[in-house]
Amino acid sequence: MLPVGTLLNSGNYRIERHLASGGFGNTYEATHLGLNERVAIKELYLKGICNRSADGNVTITISENKRLYSSQLAKFKKEALRLRKLNSRHIVRVLNYFEENGTAYYVMDYLKGESLSARMKRTGRPLTEQEARYWLPQVLDALEESHAHSIWHLDLKPGNIMVNEEGEAVLIDFGASKQVSTNDSEGATTSTANCYTPGYAPSELTEGAVEKFGPFTDMYSLGATLYNLFTRQSPPSPSVVMEEGLPPYTVPVSDAMKKLIEWMMRYARTQRPQSVAEVRRYMEKHFGKEMPPKPEMGGDDMEVTEVNVEVVKKNEEAD
Repeated sequence: MLPVGTLLNSGNYRIERHLASGGFGNTYEATHLGLNERVAIKELYLKGICNRSADGNVTITISENKRLYSSQLAKFKKEALRLRKLNSRHIVRVLNYFEENGTAYYVMDYLKGESLSARMKRTGRPLTEQEARYWLPQVLDALEESHAHSIWHLDLKPGNIMVNEEGEAVLIDFGASKQVSTNDSEGATTSTANCYTPGYAPSELTEGAVEKFGPFTDMYSLGATLYNLFTRQSPPSPSVVMEEGLPPYTVPVSDAMKKLIEWMMRYARTQRPQSVAEVRRYMEKHFGKEMPPKPEMGGDDMEVTEVNVEVVKKNEEAD
């Protein structure tokens, strides 16, 4: 890890503490010294591939790994640039990108709060339908913004939906995301297609069929997320859902919400909602325009976590 007190970006940022690490990077809490603001900084650091010298520089263990590292560096930069494009208070913001110490960094908002999975763990219960309906439009706002830039999240789940101190949902962890650009001769670009969380991934994602990804891919994951929020149970695989349906809910759920989840989690991608707009129309028709009241926030017992966005999350082996 970088030692506490390390200065980065010509002294603009000071490392305050290590937040978390994954197979592809480290995340730190830092201070922007000029603005006296807390930020989160993500560092590209591949376990088993990178070493850190005494002066803080990152080196590659063996020359055969340089090509892999260069590939991940390009993906890391693309990830930062993708997030930088997005403008929504319900998506974690990227504030800066720079290369230093033989590796790369990007700076994000420091989010203090808890994920929806942490909230269920703290309260010891699933969410109520009213609670979920309060945050669902905010998640839809985030997806609408990312989908407008042809960016699919690809790892939507309760652990990647943060509730900040203001009680608003913020979508994090775009490390598995992909962007499809009509101006890119290679078509789909960015992170590995083999990145997903079992139970939340539709068949096209588990198969790595990049050409079949679309807004409907995230819609499946959103349906699986809602199912988990109402049960605290991992969603079954797409084939089980298709053949046997979803197991019973553990809290009261309206028929309209059940039908929405079933629609989102249909096996055939053409039979799911094709856009955020379709889901909004469904919700307005069945639930009306009035928003549920804001759920109670955690008190002193709230399990406080900070945003931790993996560089690339891998199911088995990253490309």
